Order: sequence, then structure tokens, then C-alpha cells
Amino acid sequence: NVYISFGFIEYLFYAVILGMNGIQTLSEIHKEGMFPDVPVMLLSGTANADYIIKACRLGATGYIKKPLVPQDLLGQVEKAFSQ
Repeated sequence: NVYISFGFIEYLFYAVILGMNGIQTLSEIHKEGMFPDVPVMLLSGTANADYIIKACRLGATGYIKKPLVPQDLLGQVEKAFSQ
């Protein structure tokens, strides 16, 4: 749905402007019940296991560690859309 996609992107821009991190943004998206059908993947520079577990518990579809490796991104996107 194109409307949901643009709405989701707009929401992410607001999150960035407000200085929210990935966990905060993910928490807000799911708390408000927004975009329930949109897979959300986090891209982060941390490999902290607690952070990754928290992201998964909050509904992250995938987690990609920086620096971004294109094959990792492609694999995560394919996985998200196959579910």
C-alpha cells in the first residue's frame, strides 16, 4: 500500500528529527499500533546482545550491523517479505 509506505517514511523522518534511536522508534511504532503490516529492520553500529534481543522482542523483523554489507541487507529484506 503506497499510502502506508509514505506514512511510514514520514514517521521515520519525525523520529530522526526528535532524536529517537531505533529501539525508541520501534517501541513507539508498536505501542501505537501503527503500520502493523510493515516489516521493521534495525540498522545499528552496536553488536550488544541485549540491544538486539530487545529489538526482536519489540517486533523487529531483522537486525543489520553497520557497516552495511549489501548482501546482508538483501538477505534480511528477502527474509522479512517471505514471512
